[in-house]
Amino acid sequence: MPGAEWAVNARPGDIAGALGPGGGGVPDATSMILAGDETALPAISRMAAEIPAGTRLRIFLEVDSPSEELPLVSAGIVDLTWMHRNGAPAGTLGLVEGAIRNALADADGDTFVWAGCERSEAKRIRDFLKTERGHDRHRMSIGAYWER
Repeated sequence: MPGAEWAVNARPGDIAGALGPGGGGVPDATSMILAGDETALPAISRMAAEIPAGTRLRIFLEVDSPSEELPLVSAGIVDLTWMHRNGAPAGTLGLVEGAIRNALADADGDTFVWAGCERSEAKRIRDFLKTERGHDRHRMSIGAYWER
């Protein structure tokens, strides 16, 4: 990838540019669950920053350790949980899936669920929402951000 090749050869003082944040709009919901690993952090940060005041957000972020935690800005009512792998390989512990399952145990059917994570975990989350929970497909967006 061009970005990775540039990073390998970068030297102090080289100029870097970035575009973004990209992405779509923010779901029209008064209650949302946003969950993902570090690959989803930019999208989750953007949505948290753009939601209207008063929106309830339960955010679950999987990272390796507390040193990877970042502040999130939001006008919403945010309940943020950082989940640490503590050296385990990314996408192997099912932390994002488990967080969504647990969070939905006491959530109503109007809660919008958004997740971005490893492909097989995203599939399990999608299957859970559609098959086990019968969650409205218009009230969810589950993305496979990468594959092991």
